Amino acid sequence: MERRLSEILLPDELKASYGFYHLRVMGGCLCLCFEGNGTVPPQTWMMKEYKVRSSWTKSFDFDNPYSLDFLPICFTRNGEILGHDSTKKLVRLNDEGKLLEHRTHWLPHCGVYRESLLSLPDDSENFTK
Repeated sequence: MERRLSEILLPDELKASYGFYHLRVMGGCLCLCFEGNGTVPPQTWMMKEYKVRSSWTKSFDFDNPYSLDFLPICFTRNGEILGHDSTKKLVRLNDEGKLLEHRTHWLPHCGVYRESLLSLPDDSENFTK
């Protein structure tokens, strides 16, 4: 399988928005998390069809006090959103972006782990040269 990097354009609605963006895979789709910038609230966009710009769909506008600096980590099985805020506190929102839980456990780094029987490619020979 050949791997290539390619440019994927932002949704039209975010083209003029200055801020930080985070890419991840959530719900089986490429997901763009926009941190917000003071005038535009944090938003999550999902690309429903890979590399098709018109398939960007806004999933959430986060407009409550707990979500001003909210960054999603993953969706739960029942559609809730698990993420963290700017202080790295764990936040759980419902599928409409409303606060369900806010934990004060400090998370220095977080990520999602998924068990798989597939092995990752070994590029170690490239590093020994």
